[in-house]
Amino acid sequence: MPKRTKSTKSPKVVQGELGIALGREWMQRHAVVPQAPPLFHYTGAAAIRGILQSGRLWASGAQYMNDWMEVVYGYDIIMNGLRELVEKNKVLSRARAVFQDVLRLMESPESPFIDAYFVAFCEKGNLLSQWRAYAGTQGFAIEFDPLVIDRELTLTTHAPARNLRLAKIEYDPRQQAKNFRELIEELCATIEGTRSGGDSVSPELVEFTRMVLSAWAATVKHPGFEEEQEWRVIFQPLITAEEKYLSTSEFVVRLEGLEFVTHVEFMPDAKVLGKRGHLLPIKSIVCGPNVTMRTTNRALEILLRNNGYEGVEIKRSEIPARS
Repeated sequence: MPKRTKSTKSPKVVQGELGIALGREWMQRHAVVPQAPPLFHYTGAAAIRGILQSGRLWASGAQYMNDWMEVVYGYDIIMNGLRELVEKNKVLSRARAVFQDVLRLMESPESPFIDAYFVAFCEKGNLLSQWRAYAGTQGFAIEFDPLVIDRELTLTTHAPARNLRLAKIEYDPRQQAKNFRELIEELCATIEGTRSGGDSVSPELVEFTRMVLSAWAATVKHPGFEEEQEWRVIFQPLITAEEKYLSTSEFVVRLEGLEFVTHVEFMPDAKVLGKRGHLLPIKSIVCGPNVTMRTTNRALEILLRNNGYEGVEIKRSEIPARS
C-alpha cells in the first residue's frame, strides 16, 4: 500500500457537499498510481472480439464477480474491525458514532454492499487456474503493456467517478491487518478534524467513510488466491444523496441468463497514450489450452489488423489441459 500523507485539514464545505468534497480531497491525496508490470486480462472468444472491435473493456460490478467470496472477504475484515473499535471504545466518540452508522449500513439488506466495478488483471499470462476460471474452452490472455505511463493510468472512463485507480491486490493477512489499522487511523483523523453543522455527525460524513472502506475492501483477497498476483482497475461511481448514479449514460446493462448484469466502459486515455491513444495498450495475446491454433490465429490476425492493432504478437499456451 502506498504511504499515506496524514492530514487533519478539511476542505471548506457547506452542508450537503461534505461527502463529495471529502471524497475528492481524499482521492487527491491517495491518487498515487503504482508502476505496473505487464499485466494480463483473461477472457473468452466472444469477449476478446468485442474488446478489439470496440476498443473498450467492460468493468463488471462487484456483485457479479465469479466468486462472491472475493468481495465478502474484505467486508468481513472491515466489519469485524469496526465492531471491535466500537464495542471496546478504542476510538474517540465522533469516530465511534460514524463507525456505528457505517456498520448499520453495511448490515442492512437495503444498503448497497459494495458499489464498485472492476477489471481484473494477472501478472502471469499462462496460468492454468485462470484459464479454467475465466477463459472457458476457448480462452485468451490479453497482455496490457503499458497500463501505467509516468504514474498515470492509460485507461479511463467517461462515467462520473468518485474513485478510479489501479491497485495491486494484497493477500497476506498480516499486511492486510496493518494496512487496515493505518486506514482507520487516517479516517479517525479526518473524522475528528471535520466539522460541518456543529458537532453532529452528518450522513455525508458517514457515506464518505463507507466509500473509503468499500474502496479498501476491493484491494484484498483470501491468501488462497495468491498465485494469480491480481491487479485491479477499480471504479466507484459518483452518486447523489438519494444513492442514484449522477449519470447513467456510460453504463451498459446486458443479460446473462435471466439476470441483468451492469458494466461500465473503460477506454484508452488519449492524453496519456499520445498518438496511439485511440487503441488499447495491447502488446500480445496468449491463446489458451484447447484453442484450435490454426483457425484462431488467422481470425485474431484479421481482428487485429481490421481494428488498427498492428504488431500485436499472438502466442500459444503449451499447458496441456483437458477439453
